Amino acid sequence: MVSHMRLLSGSPFKLDNITVYQPTLRDIDNMGDDFYNTLFRTLLVDKEALKGNENYNQEVLGVVSEFELFMELNKQDDMFRETVKQSLLLFTGEEFFYDGDYLKAFVKSDDPNSEELNIEVYLDENLLEQLRSAIKQINYVPDQNSNGSFNPANDKAKALKERLEKTKQKVKEDNKEENIRLSDIVSIVSNYSNDLNILNVWDLTVFQLYECYVRILVWDDYHIGQQHVPHMDEKSQKEVRKSHWVKKVSPNIFKEEK
Repeated sequence: MVSHMRLLSGSPFKLDNITVYQPTLRDIDNMGDDFYNTLFRTLLVDKEALKGNENYNQEVLGVVSEFELFMELNKQDDMFRETVKQSLLLFTGEEFFYDGDYLKAFVKSDDPNSEELNIEVYLDENLLEQLRSAIKQINYVPDQNSNGSFNPANDKAKALKERLEKTKQKVKEDNKEENIRLSDIVSIVSNYSNDLNILNVWDLTVFQLYECYVRILVWDDYHIGQQHVPHMDEKSQKEVRKSHWVKKVSPNIFKEEK
């Protein structure tokens, strides 16, 4: 799992010999958000997303691994192959090319004592799994293989965490129904944040944008709850008073759409 601090800072980070970069909103705007979604979603393709699709053998999908599926799509679909290469270039800055059926790149060595200037890196199953996890986190997509390191210290903390997750899920469902796009979230954050505006919001990464967005939602939910306290019964008042806007947030507000 990528360090939360590293994601918040927007800085590059290492996965073995590969450096992973976090695109900014300006980068995404320059290439087009639809194209960006295509790039990162291509690397995240999974069996669940293809279930029921008549273009794919459903029996085969039931027995192959995610890596095997990825490799098979590379073999069968030229457009998929090229999109994968562009996606890898965006997130790693490396020109991957096909060596037979496998993707590889020559990555500059960081070891000053190494006799080799470049390291041969293959996109094998382990690296692909790491990349997929990292790209999910960069884009604030819940990673089913990475639940984070937060463990509630007591029952009260656990209850707070559970309530927050329920609130987040409701927000996600509402957003899905209203078809809220990345550009809508940019507009919301730039208009309701204290130090961000429509001119400087573009320097944020996707992760930073969503962190600001979720904080706005949690803040708003907290204050609306406080305003309704005088009109609630005693039990409901206690529940609201136990909540607070200073709490942990995570991408689990946004369940990955299939």
